[in-house]
Amino acid sequence: LSISLCDGFSKVGGGAMPLEEIRSRLLCISPGKFSATYIANALSGYNPPIIVRLEKDQVFLDARTIQTKELKIVAEAIKILSAKSTIA
Repeated sequence: LSISLCDGFSKVGGGAMPLEEIRSRLLCISPGKFSATYIANALSGYNPPIIVRLEKDQVFLDARTIQTKELKIVAEAIKILSAKSTIA
């Protein structure tokens, strides 16, 4: 896995601002030995689930959706995923 911070957008939907985008920082995960879909499914299947966005064969976590107390959970999930040598 290759992990970096990148500029992006939060997508706001419904109500008075459907499909509006606001600038945000994203945690960008580029797949190495796994597909982006596999990474997204693994993170959404984690306990608690980690919600991600898939675009252009990359996985994105929006910093606006991660609370400070959740950072350790996200880091642990990514650490476990990156330690896997094969897809189970």
